[in-house]
Amino acid sequence: MSAPILVLGATGKTGAPVVAELARRGAAHRAAKRRPLGEHDVLFDWDDPETWAAAAAEVETVYLVKPPLGPVVPVTEFFQRAPWVSRVVLLSELGRETKPATDPERAVELVVSAEGRRATILRPNWFFDNFGPHGGWGPAIRDSDTIRIPSGDAPLAWIDVRDVAEVAVRALLGEDLGEVDLSGPEPLTVAELAAAIGEAAGREVTHDDPTLSAYREELEVAGTDPRRVEYLMDLVTDAARRQFARTTPDLDALLGHPPRQLGEYVTEHAAYWRENAA
Repeated sequence: MSAPILVLGATGKTGAPVVAELARRGAAHRAAKRRPLGEHDVLFDWDDPETWAAAAAEVETVYLVKPPLGPVVPVTEFFQRAPWVSRVVLLSELGRETKPATDPERAVELVVSAEGRRATILRPNWFFDNFGPHGGWGPAIRDSDTIRIPSGDAPLAWIDVRDVAEVAVRALLGEDLGEVDLSGPEPLTVAELAAAIGEAAGREVTHDDPTLSAYREELEVAGTDPRRVEYLMDLVTDAARRQFARTTPDLDALLGHPPRQLGEYVTEHAAYWRENAA
C-alpha cells in the first residue's frame, strides 16, 4: 500500500476539494482536522504540537496550509517533529516570491524548500470563493449589498478554488511542479465582480472602496490581531497597485481543461446571495 498523503487544512477552501479529489481518485490520504470523525480523518491542530507527528506518521507527502498567524515557527517545528516528510505542496499566495525573507508567508516558502525536501509552491490569486458561502465577504454581500475592499479600479485575475485544488492534487500524486502562479483567465475589478454577483442574485451589489488608511483604521478599531492587520494590508495594498492583474497563460494545460470563470461560479451560488435580499 502506498504511503498516505496528509492534507492539512482539510476543511478549508482548498483543503476540502483536495480531499474530495484524492478520494475520487482512490488515493490513500488523511484529512487533518481538529475534530476527526470520518474514516480518513486524523487529529491535527496547529495549536497543539503533540498532534503533529502522529498525524504525519508514515506520511511522505503533505499538502500544507499554514496557520493563519505567525506561521513560521509552527511550520518549522512541524518538519522537526516529522523529518521523514520528503515532499510538500504548499498553498502560498501570488507574489510572495517578491517579498523579503522577513515576510511570514515568504519565510514559510523558504522553510518548505529547505533541507532537500521536494516542494511545489502554489501561488494562487484571490479566490472567487472569498465572496461565497465560505468566504469572509459573503455575509456582507447578503446583509449590506456591498464588498468593502480598498482596491480602487485595479483588476484582479480571480481563480476558483477547485482549479487550485486540481493543480494541488496533480502535484500531490507525483509531479514536482516547482513554483506555480495560479491566476484565472479574466482580470476583473471588484466593481465588476460585484455587478456579476448582483446580476446572478437579482439584487444590486456594489464595491465600497475606502482609502487604505481608513481600512487599516477600521481593522485596528475592531481589535484585529496586529499580525492579521499587517497581512491584510499587504494584500489589499498589492491589489490596489495592480499586482494581482496578471493571468496564468498555461493554466489550461495544468488543469487539462479550461479554467472555471466567474459566470459559472456566480450561477452556482446565486441562491446564497439571494438570502436576506429585500
